[in-house]
Amino acid sequence: MRRRIIIVVIIIGAVAYAPWWFSGLLALGAMWRFGSGYELLVPAVIADLAYGAPVSRFFGLVFLATFLMAFAVTLSKILAKQFFLRL
Repeated sequence: MRRRIIIVVIIIGAVAYAPWWFSGLLALGAMWRFGSGYELLVPAVIADLAYGAPVSRFFGLVFLATFLMAFAVTLSKILAKQFFLRL
């Protein structure tokens, strides 16, 4: 539990000071390492609140990082259930 909190704090720091792709890779790595990705929605919401802008390609969606992280978490849960993996 303590490691998860430390990793989430590191990811939030990466959201503030690192490129978006580095933060995304850290988040995906943490999701792979810890299984559950629900706590990774918090850094995605923080990134969207700080840097989010409407994207015309996605019908003006402002919370794009949050949507993508929620999609990744949902997809990982579906695939884990499909392949009988324990996450």
